[in-house]
Amino acid sequence: MSRTISGSTTGPVVLNSLTDNPLTITSAGTVTSSGSSDGIDGGSNGATWTIGNAGQISASGGAGISLATS
Repeated sequence: MSRTISGSTTGPVVLNSLTDNPLTITSAGTVTSSGSSDGIDGGSNGATWTIGNAGQISASGGAGISLATS
């Protein structure tokens, strides 16, 4: 199954390998995270992630995208 972000989303977006892979962020999509959180967090479940980003990902204190595996 896949997930598409095409609007404004407050992070962190914690990815689930069953429902969020691949992840697509359209040109109208934004992920914004404040504090020490990452914008997008892939976790450590052994997934190989596919992320397509045409939008904007920002995190004021963490990483824009943090993937613990492939």
